[in-house]
Order: sequence, then C-alpha cells, then structure tokens
Amino acid sequence: MAVDFSRFTLMKILPNFPRRCISPIERQEKQLNHVLRWNVKWHRKKRRRKKKVLDNWHRKLEKN
Repeated sequence: MAVDFSRFTLMKILPNFPRRCISPIERQEKQLNHVLRWNVKWHRKKRRRKKKVLDNWHRKLEKN
C-alpha cells in the first residue's frame, strides 16, 4: 500500500531538507536578477504614480 503525502505534510514532517549546493557565481547571478526585477517593478510603479499626478494636474487646468 503506497502512502501519498501532500507537499504540506512533507514540509511538516521534514522541515530541514538539505539545501542544494549553489556556487558563489550562481548565487551572485540570482541576487542580481532579483535586484533587476525589483528595480523594473519599482520603476513601473513610479511611472504609474506620475501619470496619475499629471492627469490630475491637467484636470485642474481645464476646470479653471
């Protein structure tokens, strides 16, 4: 009889899985990619905010 564990129960039973050994270069690449992705997301947010402010500014001009 095969026992079918879900991922959740496995994590509860074996919380300390041995981590895969990552080379320092690979780790640096991962960190760099993470930072780059974060920067892109942040700049997008910034752009969206700016657009809203500009729209409001134009509306104020039209009302006067």
